[in-house]
Amino acid sequence: MNYPLLAGFRENVLGRGFIASVAINGRALAVQEDERTWWIYGVNPGAIAASGSTLLEAHASLLRTFRLYLADVAQEASDFAEFRLEVVRFFEQCDADTLREWEEAHAAVRAGQVTFEQLPRVAITGKPPLKVLIVEIRPSPEQNAIEEASPRMAA
Repeated sequence: MNYPLLAGFRENVLGRGFIASVAINGRALAVQEDERTWWIYGVNPGAIAASGSTLLEAHASLLRTFRLYLADVAQEASDFAEFRLEVVRFFEQCDADTLREWEEAHAAVRAGQVTFEQLPRVAITGKPPLKVLIVEIRPSPEQNAIEEASPRMAA
């Protein structure tokens, strides 16, 4: 069974002399291979995939893979402009076959042929909103986040 996903992601990435805030709204196709295997294939970005024993585990693996990709790009990029160019290029890659499967799965959901109670539904009309936003952040002391840590029980 195939499920069309809308996936959002936000991450701050440290690079050579810059901090980038990367926010992505893209599409992915979740495929349940059998009772114990899920795959998620990126549509936008299209050059990414991950698996897990549940949909949520596959999603977490996909996010981990994307974070590793961002860290690698930040390590290789000589500056923010080079980093941004590569991330946008990566996001805009799209596999035609996966896009077709995503559109077929989306049509099946809209027709009521496919449901999945664990996922909230988001109505979209026309082309889904796709965007990549990358902003350079110049570090300053005012950006320090002071969070209160709450106690936890060691088990």
